[in-house]
Amino acid sequence: MYTKCLATTLIISIICSLPQAVLAHPADGYPPNEMPPAYGTEAYGRPPECNINDLTFSPSYPDPAALTDIERYMIVGCTNSSLGYALQPWYDEVFMAVNAIYSHSDSVPPQLSEELIRSISVCPESVPEEHINIFRNPITGEFPRLDAAEFSPGDVYIRILTPEEREHFAALSALDDGIWDRGEFTTPLGDTIQVELTTEVYYMRVYGLTAPIIERIMYRFRTVE
Repeated sequence: MYTKCLATTLIISIICSLPQAVLAHPADGYPPNEMPPAYGTEAYGRPPECNINDLTFSPSYPDPAALTDIERYMIVGCTNSSLGYALQPWYDEVFMAVNAIYSHSDSVPPQLSEELIRSISVCPESVPEEHINIFRNPITGEFPRLDAAEFSPGDVYIRILTPEEREHFAALSALDDGIWDRGEFTTPLGDTIQVELTTEVYYMRVYGLTAPIIERIMYRFRTVE
């Protein structure tokens, strides 16, 4: 009897000492949307003159065929998930969460957390954990770092542009077409539409398994009647 109890205790101790399983990301196991045709070519990257301070843009990104499904989901989203509905590109979900947090606190946190995500919800206590998991790092299962200036799988480097950087990017008309700097943009038909920003203007870099997989100037705007 003593031997059996000792063995049972040993097994329980081993199980308890193992790393706890991380809930799967809702996109795990679901095919991502189609990648942009130009992804992996210079047409999708940014020229070297875009780089300023610690804000960098890859001239080209990895070959899409070399990316995992979860990395492609991070870039383009998926039409189905374990939640039963489509998910937006992961980097976009994180961007909107960061901007909402910034609008409440005037700062970008070093890392997302369940508490922060609930804090920007209308009814924090009613947000299902499954929805919270959308914001987890799809590669590690942890909540992503937002201050990853150096490579870190599945993490993010995101911050608001300084006045100097805004001026730098505003001079590169091909990058933004004047939307966030001049308050207007030109449609493919040549019409000029007046707009106003609904978010701050950020730089965002997202890392995949081995390299950055997207770097963008991020913002949202609405048309002005």
